[in-house]
Amino acid sequence: MKTMTLCLAALVAATFLPAQADKKAPTQAPNPKTKEHEALAALVGNWQTTCKMNAMPGVPGMEKAQESTGPETSELICNGLWLKSTISSTWDGKPFQGIWLAGWDAIAKTYRSVWISSDDEPASEATGTWDEKARTWTFKGSSPKGQFKSQLVFKDNDNSTETCWMTGADGKETECMLITRKRGKPGMAREASATTDMATKEMAPLAQHVGTWTGKVTMTMPGEAATEDTCTETVARICNGKWTWSDVKGSMMGQPFEGHAITGYDETSKQFVSFWVDSCGMPPMRTAGTYDEAKKQFTLAGSCFDDQGKPATVKQVCSQTDANTRNFHMTMNCSKGASEMKITYTRVKG
Repeated sequence: MKTMTLCLAALVAATFLPAQADKKAPTQAPNPKTKEHEALAALVGNWQTTCKMNAMPGVPGMEKAQESTGPETSELICNGLWLKSTISSTWDGKPFQGIWLAGWDAIAKTYRSVWISSDDEPASEATGTWDEKARTWTFKGSSPKGQFKSQLVFKDNDNSTETCWMTGADGKETECMLITRKRGKPGMAREASATTDMATKEMAPLAQHVGTWTGKVTMTMPGEAATEDTCTETVARICNGKWTWSDVKGSMMGQPFEGHAITGYDETSKQFVSFWVDSCGMPPMRTAGTYDEAKKQFTLAGSCFDDQGKPATVKQVCSQTDANTRNFHMTMNCSKGASEMKITYTRVKG
């Protein structure tokens, strides 16, 4: 599937290329941060987390009651537009790591979240709300196990309780999990995936992207001369090798740019799947596709929004010619026409 930077390219193009084509556009992009983003700060910190799961007969992976305790660290990324939460523990006798991304979708006027883990299951997506008076987060969405709802209530600044429900075939909600969080000392949380390898064979092509890269970016828009820029990308394994995480940094329209992608293989759809978030303030972008072993090439497609908040489509092709070189080509169709981006990556280390 596409690497994290593939996602970057799509979102960068979707948000900035049309603006650059407008000769009256300001030299700097407006600050996308709103009061809704500020609510995420309450979740930031290091936490000791205890998860108690009730037995749910007939639901794969939830047949028996379980309990797990482990450290969780939550931090703001992308200039405070997104929250990244990482929990490490042992689940069902195996090392476990899960990552939760959450941010405000200014187009749909709702919070959006994505959850991935070292479990052998696809990512889960949800939408949510924040009740400041009640200090309560409520999220609803779909998971491989079915429809779910979670409600996190702050007792005070250092303690919270999260209750989760699953919707059965009869349409009734049943409480399935209780998660308590108590604020801990800085540095207590850790990344568990570095020492535990549970990666599947499908992740082997993505593992080649792990390391640090520099990128030469060429962008072309209708009626405009091609422009060139540079970026850096660091790719790391997460969730015990079941996913990769990308840190992308550069500059756009006179401001620092930051983007991140989580990428993995979906055993259910038999496709590579990637989610992209960045400091532009747009909703998360999901792309999916396949890998051609003979061509050493990922081809993914998806949808996003342009700078006018209108739907756009993207297609991304990424090939790795050797261990130290990757080539990426993206085409995009949005409300202002078609554009393309090409990036040549050179490995720095890793």
